[in-house]
Amino acid sequence: MAQVIKKNRRRDHRRGGPHLSVQLTDGEVFITRDWSLGGLRIDGLATTRQPGEPVVGSLRHGAADGSWHRFIGSVVRIDGDEAVSIKFEDLSPGGFELLQSLLRRPPPEEM
Repeated sequence: MAQVIKKNRRRDHRRGGPHLSVQLTDGEVFITRDWSLGGLRIDGLATTRQPGEPVVGSLRHGAADGSWHRFIGSVVRIDGDEAVSIKFEDLSPGGFELLQSLLRRPPPEEM
């Protein structure tokens, strides 16, 4: 029997690293599981959010000192293991530039 392979319909390629720090407006900080130019996925937020709910926060590269870049997004999916996927609705120009610069780097496993 032939195996059916679904075509990847993502607009933006996902990256597992380098990781981003995400700070929400309530002060909680999370580390991304993966991210793309279109959004990000974090663990530990599922118990307090629902799909379609807005999310406002800031992101920066890793846990290092650096500029925070504001974003507005919405929850698009909650995985069974409590990972929450957030789609960017509005990302500051500095945040977009940060993500583009990180995409130009080879993934950590290739470094």
